[in-house]
Amino acid sequence: MDRKTVFAVVLSILTLVIYQYFFAEQPKTQKTPPAKSEAQPVPAQSQSAVQPVPVPLKPLESAVVDISSAKDIVVSTNRYEATFTEFGGRLKSFKLKKYRESLDEKSPLKELIKVDQPVYLPLGMSFPGGLLPQVQDAVFKADRYVIDLDPRKNQAALSLAYVSPEGWQFIRKYIFYNDTYKIDLEVMVFNPTTQPVREDVSLDLINRPYDKDNGYTFNGPAAYVNDTLEEIEAKKMKEDRVLNGKVSWVAYEDRYFISAIVPRVVESGHVRMSKIKGDVTLTSFIYPSVVIPAQKQTTLNYQLYLGPKDLSSLKPLGLKLEKSVDFGWFDIIAKPLLLTLNIFNRFIHNYGVAIILVTVLIKILFWPLTHKSYHSMKEMQKLQPKMAKIREKYKNDKQKMNDELMGLYKTYKINPLGGCLPMFLQIPVFFALYKVLLNAIEVRHAPFALWINDLSAPDRLPVGFDIPYVGGLPVLTIFMGASMFIQQKMTPTAGDPVQAKIMLLLPVIFTFLFVNFPAGLVLYWLVNNILSIGQQYYINKKAA
Repeated sequence: MDRKTVFAVVLSILTLVIYQYFFAEQPKTQKTPPAKSEAQPVPAQSQSAVQPVPVPLKPLESAVVDISSAKDIVVSTNRYEATFTEFGGRLKSFKLKKYRESLDEKSPLKELIKVDQPVYLPLGMSFPGGLLPQVQDAVFKADRYVIDLDPRKNQAALSLAYVSPEGWQFIRKYIFYNDTYKIDLEVMVFNPTTQPVREDVSLDLINRPYDKDNGYTFNGPAAYVNDTLEEIEAKKMKEDRVLNGKVSWVAYEDRYFISAIVPRVVESGHVRMSKIKGDVTLTSFIYPSVVIPAQKQTTLNYQLYLGPKDLSSLKPLGLKLEKSVDFGWFDIIAKPLLLTLNIFNRFIHNYGVAIILVTVLIKILFWPLTHKSYHSMKEMQKLQPKMAKIREKYKNDKQKMNDELMGLYKTYKINPLGGCLPMFLQIPVFFALYKVLLNAIEVRHAPFALWINDLSAPDRLPVGFDIPYVGGLPVLTIFMGASMFIQQKMTPTAGDPVQAKIMLLLPVIFTFLFVNFPAGLVLYWLVNNILSIGQQYYINKKAA
């Protein structure tokens, strides 16, 4: 990249970091009363008078529950190994077969259920109005305890039933499929009384972060409501967040994985996001005012998705879950870049090589513009002696100095802003690729070559001992800094000695800035620098 582009990118990065950490407007939060540890019965007639957003029951870590009689149910498909429990009919474990916790091939399968206390297990159901027996801690009865979907079977079902002392019947039916992370969930409630009951029904996700917080990426509850993506950073949650409207899905997610509840055919619903304790969050979808006729049953239908934030898995479901793959301001550029990376990788089977090819492709697309920028800077450099004389001659008359400089530009047909257009056009592409390489699950644990075995992690060459702050040796980052220094030395100077010194410091600043960035991003920047050096060499030789 030329000096102006580099300088602009540095300023942009600093601006984004400062804005996001200090000035970004926090999501407006609707203040709500604190959740009650126990729901209080609400008279049915009051439901039509006031419509406050229901407060689902928050689990209490100190609650005494008896799970001794609750058995586990193990489900295995091509995509995951899941363990359900009869305690509340909840989900106890969900391991993804195609992903591991770490690079070690012997490391455990990726686990999406990080809570351990029984009361924190996800997919509990509660009735905020208290008009129905609470069943989140009830012990259901399963119709089977092992489901192994071999390749010959496409789907299987699990039913868990519970009858309360008052005669209410609850049946939770999960339907599993072999080649998708989607799970269907039907909840049947039978009303044994002689009066219809109108009640809110809450289905809850309870989560802890899937991985350690790296400080760069999102981690927390999310929802897609009224065709708008809402995301709340878990560590910044201080009070409940409530959303109302057409709820497409609610979820907990990080940059790679998502656990989501998708209600079927909901015109209006509620979402409540709460922090329970420490890094444990509660995300609830609430069906409002569900009517259960007397002596009859009502069935609620959901779809669940627990798996990777992979567009090829999410989009075919038609549930709008692909909206969770969001690359921010430059999403419209980032997704075509990700698609291009995936196409290259499909043939090469190496995302590192795919990144190199995408970098070359971007360089070719911007070649005419950057060539024009370099040429403009070269011509400006030739005028430096004349410009210096004008500045010295009219140093006490700014207006006259500017008029003379403009006359000089006009005489030699040079636009002093000629290098700006390529600069502004390249910045969105850089940030889009940055977001892709930082967040795309396709790059997670993707090896490149030699010591670079994970393009989503910082590059570190083991040297036999721990180097303070970085651990191993960041060889790729050092190469990137060196290539940037060479590029700076080859780029025409603007004639300002102070600016020239600042530009020579940029490789040092960038080396420190990139030392903890994903290796894929460092690889992109290194290749881009090498290509820019070649382009600059070609222009310098042609002009000599």
